[in-house]
Amino acid sequence: MKKRPAVVGIVKRAQIWDTVNNEGWYHIPVKSAPRNIRQCRYLAFYFPRLYSEERRYRVIYYSEIRSIEIFKRIELFPQDVKHIKANKN
Repeated sequence: MKKRPAVVGIVKRAQIWDTVNNEGWYHIPVKSAPRNIRQCRYLAFYFPRLYSEERRYRVIYYSEIRSIEIFKRIELFPQDVKHIKANKN
């Protein structure tokens, strides 16, 4: 089996994890995405300090990447119309 790299996304806020679980997507700004992202098969989720002892500083969940699409931030987060990066991909 050919090995393929994985992407690790940081779950900085609880709302991000809610989106992953309830809507099935995770936002990576184009500028921050690794160049080889289309070769990646999995997306892992890292939980920083703000989470409970069982989750913090760990990658305990991952998912297969089914598709990669490019949207403007405002299309994903219409409530953030005044965000400084609202019109960025």
